[in-house]
Amino acid sequence: MAKPSAAKTASTLPAALAKRATAAHAQRLARLARAGRDAITKIRDARAQIAGTYFDVGEALVVLSQDGMAEALGRADFAEVCALDLDMAAATARQLLTLATRLDRATVELLGRERALALLALADATPADDTVTDLLAATLVLPSKRRLAVRDASTAEIEAAAKEFRDARGATTGRRSAGFTTTPQERATFAKSARGWSRADLAAQVKTTLRASRKGFGAMVTVELPLTLWTQLAPPPRRRGQR
Repeated sequence: MAKPSAAKTASTLPAALAKRATAAHAQRLARLARAGRDAITKIRDARAQIAGTYFDVGEALVVLSQDGMAEALGRADFAEVCALDLDMAAATARQLLTLATRLDRATVELLGRERALALLALADATPADDTVTDLLAATLVLPSKRRLAVRDASTAEIEAAAKEFRDARGATTGRRSAGFTTTPQERATFAKSARGWSRADLAAQVKTTLRASRKGFGAMVTVELPLTLWTQLAPPPRRRGQR
């Protein structure tokens, strides 16, 4: 029996090796794809369970926020119940309350906490009377004329879009919108008053931030400064009728 020539062996061997390498690569990709799909399913299931837990907490917070509940528990207010009994920030509690009172469990489990809150903020900020369900399949034209396909947008992009709508409304009305942000007048007042704290000898020590507030007196300023500076500040004089 004649043996294959050296030239024929040299030409067929690389082709066979390449075919086996291609098949091995395809098998590896298939294994990775199965493992990846399993991991995605586990993460989605876990996120749904976590979101469901958030919804449960929100429903319980609805009970705790009832009129008279704080007094019955020996607390000053709802915020104190959150701080002392739940070790929870009042702002976090309000977010969970919002989820439980404005959305259904299935929607929260589908979207997750952060995305659900972002979509609620967007629904509040748009000029139309939108709901989260409306927005899920919507493509919005933002005040900047950019288009946002909500379903494909990241949570950060949705939050940015909500802020853009709020800022645009505030610029035209001069009032805080339903989306909850500072007004142009508040921002201008803050910028003017903060100049003194931005001078060179204080800039490295003092940090000031303007944030919106639902309280009757409007926006709040958060200030971080050394104790040595704090002790040099004097509170404003009492108004008539104040204790």
